[in-house]
Amino acid sequence: MSSGIDKQAEEARRNRHWDPVQRWKAILQTIAFAEAQQRVTRNSRQACLEQQARLNRTPARRRGG
Repeated sequence: MSSGIDKQAEEARRNRHWDPVQRWKAILQTIAFAEAQQRVTRNSRQACLEQQARLNRTPARRRGG
């Protein structure tokens, strides 16, 4: 039980040091940063379709034997 109280006390202490305007700016900056990150396209449906189309355009290599 004491860990929950300690956590609440720590959060309250931390919150007292934030100006609401600074807090809002930090939240907006965090959101903007997250949105600006490049999306992983290697396994997306669109990437798979593009790769399939690219492979279908190239002629199949002949296997020598």
